[in-house]
Amino acid sequence: MAKTSLQFDIHGLPLKVVAGHPLLFRMIAEELRAFQTKKKPARNGIQLICSTLPPRAGEGPYPARFMEYREVLPFTSPDALVNHYVRSLVTVTTLLKNRRIQIAANPEPSLFPDPAYHLCLTQPLNPWLKERGLFFLHAGCVAEKGQGILIIGHSQAGKSTLSLSSVRSGFKFLSDEQPLLSFKNGRLRVHAFPRRVRLDRSVAKIFPELRPVLDSSASERLVFRAQDIWKDCLVSSCTPKLLIFPRFKTRGRLRLRPIHPSLAFAKLFDDDHFVWYKNGRWNHLSHRHLALFELLTKKTTAFRLEYGTNDILQIPSVFRQLLHG
Repeated sequence: MAKTSLQFDIHGLPLKVVAGHPLLFRMIAEELRAFQTKKKPARNGIQLICSTLPPRAGEGPYPARFMEYREVLPFTSPDALVNHYVRSLVTVTTLLKNRRIQIAANPEPSLFPDPAYHLCLTQPLNPWLKERGLFFLHAGCVAEKGQGILIIGHSQAGKSTLSLSSVRSGFKFLSDEQPLLSFKNGRLRVHAFPRRVRLDRSVAKIFPELRPVLDSSASERLVFRAQDIWKDCLVSSCTPKLLIFPRFKTRGRLRLRPIHPSLAFAKLFDDDHFVWYKNGRWNHLSHRHLALFELLTKKTTAFRLEYGTNDILQIPSVFRQLLHG
C-alpha cells in the first residue's frame, strides 16, 4: 500500500509531506531521502500538502507547453504568500501563521520544471529555516577533515562538476546546489542538503563511475544521488575555509586568483536565496542573512577559478593545496 505521508527532519525543522499528487510526492520524497525519519509529527513542524490542479470546466486537458515559468508574488496577507508559476501550472501557497505549504500542480509530467523541488520545497521552506538560523546558499560544498570548500556560482558555472570531481578524489559531500549556513554558539558552520545531482550527459562522461547511470538513461540530463555512486561520501556539516567562484571557459589554462573579502561579499548579494523582507515580522532575518555573508567572507579565503574541461579532474589537488597552504 502506498504511503500517504512521510516525515522528515531537516536539521531540526520537522516536515510532514502529505500525498495527493503522486509525481510531486515521489519527487519530494526522493530529494529529502537523507532527512527521512520515523519520528512522530511535531506540533511546531511544517506540513507540506501536495495536490492536483482541478480539471478546467468545459475544456480539455491542460496543454503541454515549454517548461519555462514566470513568477508572480502577490502578498494576500501578512501571513500568506502565493507563488504562481504560470507556464508550468504550479501554485504554491505558503501559510506562515498556520505553518503549512499547499501545492497545486498539473498532473501532466511534461509540464514540471526542473528542478521543481526548488519551487515547491526549498523556496517555501526558506522563512522557517531562517527562523532557526539556517540560510540556504546557492553553492556546491565539499569538505576534507572538517574543512569546507564552498563552490559559489549560478547555473553552468560548474558547481556540480567540481563537487563531484572532488568527491571521487576523497572529499566528503554536503551538496552540489544549496547547502545551509549557520552561526550558532560562536561557530560558523555549513550544513548538508544532499539533493539529487543533475548533470548533463556530456559532462557525466568525464567520470568513469557514472557509466552505469549513463547506460541506464537515455535522457540528456542525468539525475542521481552522489552517495549511491561514492559510498559513505556524505557528511552532515563542516567549517567553511574557502570560497571558490568558478568560471568555465573553452580555451586557455587554469587560472586561480585571490579575491578581496569586500568583492566576495558583493558577489554573495547575487545569491538567489537572499531576500530583503519588507514585512516587519521577517525583516530581522534579512539583517541576520547579511551579517552571515559578512562573517563568511571574514572567516574564509576567496578565489576566482577559471578552468576548462581538461582541468576538471585536477581541481581536487588544487583545492587540497589551498586548504593546506
